[in-house]
Order: sequence, then structure tokens, then C-alpha cells
Amino acid sequence: MYAKARAERMAMIRSDSIKKAALGFGLLLLTGVGGAFLYMGGIVRSLLVLNAAASVYGLWFFSKGLFYFFFAHTKNGSLANDD
Repeated sequence: MYAKARAERMAMIRSDSIKKAALGFGLLLLTGVGGAFLYMGGIVRSLLVLNAAASVYGLWFFSKGLFYFFFAHTKNGSLANDD
């Protein structure tokens, strides 16, 4: 019984971590597209700050998602209070 619950919890953590990593990767792609438009002169420089913030946030989500995917057994708590 305990092994089944543990396996379900790790599967849930891994599925959530894949979603977080995909969101982070999407933000990183958005940053790349924004940088290309900035290089071509399509957007103004004031949006560069938003572009940089999106890249930092995307990198954070991507690394957090990868960490929880590979080290799901290190996360404490139950599925009820999972963030």
C-alpha cells in the first residue's frame, strides 16, 4: 500500500514538473523571439527589461521543473498541499 501511494505521488510530482519545465522553455523561446525582434528593430528598447525578466523567470521554471523531475523523491509533503 505504501509503495503504491509513493509511486502515485512521484508520478504526480513528475507530471507537474514536466508542466513547469515546458512553461519555462516556452518563456525562454519567447525571450529568443523577442531578442530577434529587438535585433531587427521591431520592438523598442523599453521592452528589453520585460524580455530579460521573462528569460530569468523562464530559466527558473525550467531548472526547477528539471530538478523535480529527476529528484522527485526529495520533495516532502503530501499531494494535498503540493504547490
